[in-house]
Amino acid sequence: MNIKKIIHYINQRQLKANNRLIEENVLLGSKREKVAYFLTFKELHTNVETSMKRLKELLKRKGKLIINGNLKLPMITKLMLLSQRHNRHFTIVVNDGYRLSMLKNIENREHLAVIFEEDSAE
Repeated sequence: MNIKKIIHYINQRQLKANNRLIEENVLLGSKREKVAYFLTFKELHTNVETSMKRLKELLKRKGKLIINGNLKLPMITKLMLLSQRHNRHFTIVVNDGYRLSMLKNIENREHLAVIFEEDSAE
């Protein structure tokens, strides 16, 4: 994924935020250099089938999934199983789950839902 897209995403989130955002928190603990692909809640839920297909393709490469723990349980389960089928590691990260759970229509939010980090060894 293009670093410019990641920077643009972080800048957009910062513009909408009331306080200064910490990049590592926005990226679910990941560093921008490691992010090969990401999906927001909105992108993931707009077309689940296409999103899962794209993630399947990415998981053929070495890397790991970082899953936002604030996704609904069935979606987390799908992503975990997808990762396991491809013998890839996954991490589930929960940041401020209480505040996110209070929002309506979380499926339409711009928070990151899934990140694919590609191994730099390849």
